[in-house]
Amino acid sequence: HSSAVIDKIIGFAGSNEIKDDFEDPFTVLRDLTSSYPAKFKGKFEVFLGFLISAIKEKNTFNWNKSNLDSNTTTFNPLVGLNVYDIIGIETKISAKLSNVKDILVNLVQEDETANFSEIIKIIRNLDSKKPEDVDIKIYLISVIRSSIKSNISLVQILPDTYNWLLDMDALPVRMEALKLLA
Repeated sequence: HSSAVIDKIIGFAGSNEIKDDFEDPFTVLRDLTSSYPAKFKGKFEVFLGFLISAIKEKNTFNWNKSNLDSNTTTFNPLVGLNVYDIIGIETKISAKLSNVKDILVNLVQEDETANFSEIIKIIRNLDSKKPEDVDIKIYLISVIRSSIKSNISLVQILPDTYNWLLDMDALPVRMEALKLLA
């Protein structure tokens, strides 16, 4: 029965059906993955998808926010909102990103070997010349940094860490790699 409930909560999180009436589904999932990470085995890719979706949502919001004063012909959903509404939207997006990152950290800590290799494969295939890929790299490196339990895990990703330190196309990636080594 628990897997059916978990699938239903993940479905709510993916469809954004629950708004302000109840607790955010990502907060519930974060709490569940910290208490029962084994119940979420096999759901790692789903949460990676949520991370990518939340980063795209953040980038879209930032673009809309930066273009509030310009006269563009594209639709900007932030036009007409007051400052507090805009800050509220920004806070919700930040909370969503933070919760999804925490969920991934909880799942990586449960099975470091398999999930580290999955994250490393994704990072290797991202292009640092694209700003959206840089954001994804930063969050995934941050997930690795937050979930490392032993020096053995760090040694396994050391060659990739060296590549991140030398990433000439993205200073934020280099900074996140330095945080990982610190």
